[in-house]
Amino acid sequence: MRHWIDSFLDVHSMANTASKHTYVAYRSDLLQFLDYCFKEELTQWNQVTSSLIMGYAHFLQENNQTLSQRTLARKYAALRSFFTYLQRNGQVNAQPFEKIRNPKIKAHLPDFLMFSEVVQLFESMDDTTMVGIRDRFLLELLYGCGLRVGECAALTVDDIDRKRRNITVIGKGSRERVVPFYKEMLDSMDRYLQLGRVGLMKEHQHRYLFVNQLGKPLTERGIQLIVKKAGEKALLKQPLHPHTLRHSFATHLLDYGVDLRTVQELLGHQNLSTTQIYTHVTVAKLQQVYTDAFKKMK
Repeated sequence: MRHWIDSFLDVHSMANTASKHTYVAYRSDLLQFLDYCFKEELTQWNQVTSSLIMGYAHFLQENNQTLSQRTLARKYAALRSFFTYLQRNGQVNAQPFEKIRNPKIKAHLPDFLMFSEVVQLFESMDDTTMVGIRDRFLLELLYGCGLRVGECAALTVDDIDRKRRNITVIGKGSRERVVPFYKEMLDSMDRYLQLGRVGLMKEHQHRYLFVNQLGKPLTERGIQLIVKKAGEKALLKQPLHPHTLRHSFATHLLDYGVDLRTVQELLGHQNLSTTQIYTHVTVAKLQQVYTDAFKKMK
């Protein structure tokens, strides 16, 4: 039974339809379900029924009180996709998930910074050192281009087109997109490329854009720590993550009237429905509308 999981994951990986994180999660989900099947003394995938899957869901929730509906939905998605693959390859006669509904997931509005908090964040940064110059440009890029942390870590100096003021980004599913950056970012970019990066590289030779203090490529975890510390130094009310800056980028664009389709392209979302979560209105926007309305009434 295990070799069919490996085969499915190979096909899934080659299709380039999801991120590495999704691949790792699916692998874990499928192997966990395989263990459950062995405990139930199953020897073939064709023995899996809808009732067994419902029993598996109950087993998961009983043994993990903190299991979220979102995680359970992901496990269902992994298994549903796997059994579709098995059905296509003649290993099961029917899709056991056909009559099983996905768990309901509560809509979660993304955390974002008010524009005044963005100003507060950048004003608190010390860019008088090589590391400070790097961190300043790093956060400007995350916020000003709405990048995912993985996209940022994978950037090379060759991905920057200074003349056209854009960067080429490889997003989820290896999909490429071109994202513009604002003119003022050129200053922090030039300082980093000419001073910060050159000083940090030491004897290393590679093309990765962001480097750590040893001259090696900056990892996703390294970027997360830099962003977290910057948020703490700025005394922000909430913990700061790279995705918070991405959420802020999208929210502020929509607040200033940029259409949803454009924001979708800039974020690299495959589906418009993913972008629509950003159509929530900030408190500042509500206050402004309220104030303007009452001014007209006076």
